[in-house]
Amino acid sequence: MKKLLASQKKMTLVAAIVIAAFLVVWSMIYLPLKARFNNIKVQLAAAESQIQDIESVAKGARNLDEGIVMVEKKFDSLKSRLPSTEEETLRTISSYAQKLNIRLVYIRPSPKRALLDENQAEIKVMGKTCYAIFFTISARCRASELVRYLEMLDKDLPAFTTVEKLQVNRDQDNTGILSVNIDMNLYLMS
Repeated sequence: MKKLLASQKKMTLVAAIVIAAFLVVWSMIYLPLKARFNNIKVQLAAAESQIQDIESVAKGARNLDEGIVMVEKKFDSLKSRLPSTEEETLRTISSYAQKLNIRLVYIRPSPKRALLDENQAEIKVMGKTCYAIFFTISARCRASELVRYLEMLDKDLPAFTTVEKLQVNRDQDNTGILSVNIDMNLYLMS
C-alpha cells in the first residue's frame, strides 16, 4: 500500500473533524430540537382539539363573552354531576331502587382509584383529582322496573356513572322476577 502524503493526511484529518463536528451538531442540537418540535406539535394539536370542543359547546354565541358564559354553564353542569363523596350517591342509588320496589341483594363498591391520563398522571380539574369507583349491584326485579331504574340512574342521579356490564337472568319459577347484576363506575372529584 502506498504511503499517504502529508497533504493527504491533512485532508483525511480535516474530513474526520468535519464528520465528527457534523455528528456532534446532529446529536446535540438537531435531535433534541426535533423532539421538542414534535412535543410542541402534540401540544398544539391538543389545544386545537380543546378549542374545537369549546366552540362546539358555545355554538350559537353571538360574541366571545356569551360563548364564555355558555362554556362556564356547561362546565358547572358537568361539575355538579361529579360529587366529592361517594356515600351520598350510593344512598341515592339505593333509594331509587326502593322507590321502584326493586329488592337490592347487595351493593358492593371497590376502593376509589384516581383516573390517569395517557402519561399515567392523575387527572385534575380545578385543583381536584378525578376518581372512579367500580361497584356491583345485585338485585331482583321485573324487567319494567329494571328499565325505569336504569333510566333514573342515567337522568336523575346527581353523579356521572357508566354501566360496564349488565347481566340479567330469569328465575326458574316463571314469576317474571329477574336476577340482575350491574357493574358500574361512579366518577367523582375531590
